[in-house]
Parts: sequence; structure tokens; C-alpha cells
Amino acid sequence: MPLKKAFIYIVCGAALWITALSGLTVYGCYRLQKRILPVSNEAILTIVSTDAGGKKSSQQQRFEFGKETPIPTEFAVGIGYDREPDPEKYAAAVENLAAEFTVDRIDNNFTLLSPRRQLAYTALSAAKIVLPLVYAIAGILLCAAWFYREKLQKPIQILTEASENIAHENLDFSLSCGNRDELGALCDSFETMRRALAEKHRELWGMVDERRRLMASVAHDLRNPISIMEGYLEYLRTHIPKQDLSREDMMGMIDQTSEAAARLKRYTESLQDIYLTEEQELHKTAAVLPELLNDMADSFELLAEKEQIRLTVTNSAPACRVKLDSQILYRILENVFVNALRFARSQIQMHFSLENHMLTVRIADDGPGFPESVLRQNRFMPAATDQTGKHTGLGLAICSVLCRRHGGSLKLENRDCGGACAVIQIFADKF
Repeated sequence: MPLKKAFIYIVCGAALWITALSGLTVYGCYRLQKRILPVSNEAILTIVSTDAGGKKSSQQQRFEFGKETPIPTEFAVGIGYDREPDPEKYAAAVENLAAEFTVDRIDNNFTLLSPRRQLAYTALSAAKIVLPLVYAIAGILLCAAWFYREKLQKPIQILTEASENIAHENLDFSLSCGNRDELGALCDSFETMRRALAEKHRELWGMVDERRRLMASVAHDLRNPISIMEGYLEYLRTHIPKQDLSREDMMGMIDQTSEAAARLKRYTESLQDIYLTEEQELHKTAAVLPELLNDMADSFELLAEKEQIRLTVTNSAPACRVKLDSQILYRILENVFVNALRFARSQIQMHFSLENHMLTVRIADDGPGFPESVLRQNRFMPAATDQTGKHTGLGLAICSVLCRRHGGSLKLENRDCGGACAVIQIFADKF
């Protein structure tokens, strides 16, 4: 339930309870007051008479409702006599007399109560005013406390702890609020952000670790040409002054030194290529599957025929339109395929699939497979495995960088039946 709706329900419910409780309190105080000071059943009759001369006289008589109260005749007409009146004068006075009658009910007589009853009566009068106000204040406080405890406290605590964890670079936690309101949605969004940060954090550390291992591998492979160059130069420095080297030996050493220098140059260019690849911007365009993948596979079949290797292509990608950088995809597939072509004995298998916006390409060969050191350390093929010296071994490293740039990954594995397999994944958004 949304917070606004829940708050309205709580306030309305609290208002109903406060109103009902206040009404019962006021009614109860009223009944108790009636028991302390019951309603009087007496009244006062006031007669204001005016005689023929305009003289007014007033008389009062107290009586009780429901009971007969005798009123003297002279009192009734406002004429008082000390003796028996003269009938003729009395008749004349009545004819010339005007009278007004007023009945006033006698209310509760508070002054007749005992001090204790007066205090109780006053306390009940005050309670009828104070208690509803107390109920209103208490209801507001209880309503706010309940709303905070049930709706706000848990999400706020969860978000506070999550913020502290993120501030301390700790992303190994999860947020689960359980509320189905705005704060619950906020916690879900925070959890989504945390997962994204954790993924980026793992990706960043993976890139750092991969670059560290790559640099270590490159530094190791650079030692060979450098050692060769140093060895030949030291040998020439020692024997040239003695003039005990033939022309053929000197030219052979110079050629070996030139080849080592060329290898160093290729390493430098590969490292520069990796750096430029990491900085390269993606240019995603619309592409139609599976036609794009089939066209790329056709170009690889020509390379396979040239090396007398049989290429088997299977494509289970559905017919759809996706957004991707086709040039980067081709570059990745070409590098991985050429690497497989170098080690394949007779055949290469290539399989395309698309699932959950992730384009997956599996390229498998029947060669010797990847060395265990490569799979165990998750490194890419070092140059030391290439005895010709024509390959630096950094092509797969470049492909890994390109896959990450395209929201995917490159994984190396060996097949149970023998041979190597490279699994390429890139993000391809359908539209």
C-alpha cells in the first residue's frame, strides 16, 4: 500500500477512535454529574400586577411541578388585605387590575452541595474538556509512532546501513525491505544500484588483475628477445676486437638481433593496440540476425579452406534486429578464429546463439587445447607457445578487452573430447 494511502487510513482510524472515546467520556461525565447534582423539579411563580392608578406590585410563590399549591386570592391578583375585603371594592379592583405571570424553573443548586461533591462536579466539568484534548494528542502521537515503526523505521535503517557499507567500499551485502510502498521501491532501487556497483567493482578489479597478469606475462616474454640481443651484443663486443669471427657468423648474429628487435617492436605495437582498444568508443548500429552472423562465417570459411581445415557453422540466433558494433564483433571473431586456425588439426566448430540480449559465439578446435597454466590463472595465450616468433600472444587479450567494452566477456576452456574452446559474449540489445 502506498505511504500516502496508508497514512490517510491511519489518520482516519485514529480520528474515529478519538471521536468515539471522547463522546463516551463526555457522556459518562454528564451522567456522573447528574448523579451528583440531579435536576430540580421546582419553579417560582412571579406575578407582576398593575392597578388602575398604574402602581405595580410583584409577588412570588415557590411550587413543585405535579403538585397542587394553594395561592391566596389576594396574592393571586396582587392585592393584599389584612382583613376580609369588601366585595364591591374587590370586584372593582379586579376589573381595573392588569397582571403578568412568569414561571422560572429552579436549576441545580450548586451551592447546596458539600465541598467534596462540588470538587467532584467541577472535576467532571473539566474532564469533559481536557480528556478529549488528551485523547487527540495521545492519538496523534501513537499514530505517528506506529506509522514510523511500521512504515519508516525498517527501510530507513536498511538504507542507512547500506549507505555506510557503500561508504566503506563494502558491496558484499543485500537489501531486502519487504514493503510494497515507495520506501520499498526505494530499497529495491538501492539494491539494483548496489548490484550494479558490485558488478562494476568486480569488473574493474578484474580488469586491473588481468592487466597486472598481462603485464607480468609480457614482461616475462620480453626477456627472451632482450636476452638474445644482450647475448649477441656481448659476444660481438668480445670477439670483434680479436677478429676471430667470420663474415657469415657476424651476419647471422646481426640477423638474430634484428629478429629480436622486430619482436620487441611487435610487443610494443600490441601493447599500444590494447591501450587504444580500451579507449575506443563503441559505434552501435542496427544489425539483422542471423544474416550478419552468416556473412561473417562465410569469410571465415575462406580462411579455413586456405589452411585445409573444415569449418562447421551452426546458427541458432533468432531472426531479429539488434544494436551492436559489427566491426568490433568481426575483429573479435577474426582474432579468436585465427588463433584456433593456428592450432586446429582438421576442423573448427563455430556456434552462434542469442539469449537474454547476450550474443554468444563458441569457437572450438581439435588442437592440443590451452595449457593448464592458462586456464588455471585465467591468462591468455603467451607468446612463448609460439615458436615462430610471429605472434605476440596478445590477440586474445585484445579480444577480452573488446568483449568487456561491449558488455560481455571472453572465456577460455578445454573440451572433454580434446581441443580448445573460446566462448565469446557481447551485449546485443533487441529492438
